[in-house]
Amino acid sequence: MPNRKATRKLANKSSKASKTPFIHGYLRHYTVPAIKSTLKKVLDPMYEYYNTGDDTNSAIWGNYRSGQTATPQVTYMLSSVKVKIRKSGAPPNDFKLEIYNTDGAGKPTGAVLAYGYINKDLIPTGTGIWLEATLNVPVLQTVGVMYARVGSTVGGSGSAYYSWRYDGTSATYPRGTRVSSSDGGATWTVHATFDMLFEDWGYPPIELPDVETYDATDIQIYQATLHGHLIDDGGEACDVRFEYGETIAYGEVTEWQTGKVSDQEFEATIYGLQPNTLYHFRAVAKNSAGTSYGADKQFTTQPLPPPPRTALVVHPALLQIDIYDTEDGESLYASHQALSSMPEQRLTRMFIISLPDKAKVKVTTLPGKEYTYYL
Repeated sequence: MPNRKATRKLANKSSKASKTPFIHGYLRHYTVPAIKSTLKKVLDPMYEYYNTGDDTNSAIWGNYRSGQTATPQVTYMLSSVKVKIRKSGAPPNDFKLEIYNTDGAGKPTGAVLAYGYINKDLIPTGTGIWLEATLNVPVLQTVGVMYARVGSTVGGSGSAYYSWRYDGTSATYPRGTRVSSSDGGATWTVHATFDMLFEDWGYPPIELPDVETYDATDIQIYQATLHGHLIDDGGEACDVRFEYGETIAYGEVTEWQTGKVSDQEFEATIYGLQPNTLYHFRAVAKNSAGTSYGADKQFTTQPLPPPPRTALVVHPALLQIDIYDTEDGESLYASHQALSSMPEQRLTRMFIISLPDKAKVKVTTLPGKEYTYYL
């Protein structure tokens, strides 16, 4: 894993160097949220491309469509496609770029995976220029799987059309080819010796986060505080929480905490626990790639304090009760009782006394005898 100093040095490199997915991955995982979005726009690397051999027009209007298939060498999230493009006349609508899966013959098939537009007013007549179609959603491009990029527009004519430039004489892109349709995409022709000029731009795919469970703290009778550490957010901000319970099945969860990124710690205090009980818990983190779990940890809540002990003393003609601490002899309780003014009457005195741990009770009775009880 890279250290922070190395990451800061990488952030100062030129945009050309930043096209390397390896560098981009470092920065995406180790920068704070406030600058991640800015870095992403600058540092999204280029993946599949063919950008040489511009020598032929492809007329795109109405039902006429042209495209390029490509097979990724690494897996990436495709966020935009750049094409070299010009126009003839004044096409009435924007140029549309769509992403499709392909069938076994290398032809576009199925539903549109993602799409983007290039504003008609940005597209020049005459010499073609490179313009970017940003997709409505990033789309996963899986290594070894062929996808198609297809250009189209609504309306237009043989004198008002877009021309996505391509190499029609010496094409050399090895993992795809030009495709075209004259019936709105109902059928497709594969041109094995032609390649459209294109550049795929994107970023590494979102990965599962990496989360760590820390020890619990502030463990009391009915509550405890749980701690976790989001080691790596996997490429986007995560939601985190804890699972806990009396077994490894857990059964209880804390509230989700949102917006956590790499190297952030988090905590949650849980309440309503049982005294002197063993609990299991673990940290949880999730992003769009899925959910990850930290290791199981345990803690035991504090026991209830011992209930107050009582001494029941029943004796005729009770004079006095004294309670002492058995360790240091300190007096803890004293009660003096007056006898009845009528000597012939012998009274029975009864007391229920709350006692601390390690105490002794000394009872003085008529005519001055002492009895000591160790409790």
